[in-house]
Amino acid sequence: MTHGLARQLGGALHLSSEVGHGTTVELFVPSTTKPMATPMTQQHMSREPTSAKLTVLVVDDDALIAMSTSMMVEDLGHEVVEVHSGCDALKEIRPRLPILIATGYAELSALSDLDHPRLRKPYEQEQLAAALADAIRASC
Repeated sequence: MTHGLARQLGGALHLSSEVGHGTTVELFVPSTTKPMATPMTQQHMSREPTSAKLTVLVVDDDALIAMSTSMMVEDLGHEVVEVHSGCDALKEIRPRLPILIATGYAELSALSDLDHPRLRKPYEQEQLAAALADAIRASC
């Protein structure tokens, strides 16, 4: 995720490790004169999440991220089916199934033509709730 963040920002990540001395992680990002983006405000968080209880399929190849996302979805009051690969996720084809794409990669040219809501990693629970609501609205 850190490497993806560095690439997304146009920077670089450098790791070095020496036995007995530990590991050094350097994250290089370009400087800017632009003002810092404003944090998520109450206005952004006030989007009404769906009140219906959903069954959400969480797919991530990283077990820790899948578990974290699953816990956030459960905290929002929904049921979760968690899998760790695209192959495991393809159990039934349902053309009106709401889809939310969450990614830590800056460029996904293979997905650029897909018309589905997207969520940039890392994300907070409020952002996940809003993105789930967007995915539900987009599928109706």
